[in-house]
Amino acid sequence: MTPLEPKGPNAEQIKYWNAGSAYYFTHKDAIRAAHPPITRRLIDRAAAAIGERVLDVGCGFGDLTMELARRVGPSGFAVGIDLSSAMLEEAEGSARAAGLRNTRFENCDAQTYVFQEPAFDLTVSQFGAMFFADPVAAFRNIRSALRRGGRIAFQCWQSRERNQCVSIPLSAVARFAELPPSPPPEAPGRFGLADPDRLARILDSAGFADGAIEDIREKLLIGGGLGLDNAVKWFLDVEFRATLAQIPKELRPRIEDGMRDALGPYLTDTGVLMESATWLVTARTPR
Repeated sequence: MTPLEPKGPNAEQIKYWNAGSAYYFTHKDAIRAAHPPITRRLIDRAAAAIGERVLDVGCGFGDLTMELARRVGPSGFAVGIDLSSAMLEEAEGSARAAGLRNTRFENCDAQTYVFQEPAFDLTVSQFGAMFFADPVAAFRNIRSALRRGGRIAFQCWQSRERNQCVSIPLSAVARFAELPPSPPPEAPGRFGLADPDRLARILDSAGFADGAIEDIREKLLIGGGLGLDNAVKWFLDVEFRATLAQIPKELRPRIEDGMRDALGPYLTDTGVLMESATWLVTARTPR
């Protein structure tokens, strides 16, 4: 699959998700192990029905797309779209191996892709909606793919401070090194839709109706449930790799020890469990 040309309002995101996807391949099992509690919440709220056509925005490795394809059955269809061509190739292989013929994956930017018609009953996204340069334009474009009365259900992160699974390990880094400045609160990125008031305004401006924003708190399994050392490695090598790249390497041993101390109280028989805070958002297109 030929990677998208990095152009348009989301050019930097296209570059990132194609150049940086190797990290996600290396750690995809740990990512999958962390998300089941919040994924179940999203699937329940989305309520995909037999025969429906579903669009999964920012589908990554396609796990959610394939689950939705199973839920809508052979008479329905699920399409996953993403900026990363490498992730989509993996998703295509997984769908073939699973024998799912009602699934398709497309390499495109949901903000700018021209949907030929309003063909979908439901749009779903798990952590794929926070990266748009212009979220109003992006959600308006996504709405154009939905039929009258079509539904949207997606998850995005609440603020860093509300996410124990980010704030506590990041504080451990800050004990030993000065952290780079945080991006502006509305900048595209993990916490780009953390403000629920702004989120509601975006949906309204994009033409959605009956919006609801639910506060979801779930404990996530950090580092694949393989113990404290793997949880520490997860934060240093994956979650905070960009941050640590800007910190002197000689400080890493001290940061690693501090991280281990910070995560120790959250170690259980299952692994390191830390609370997350996300928004689960639902809305409809006007009938």
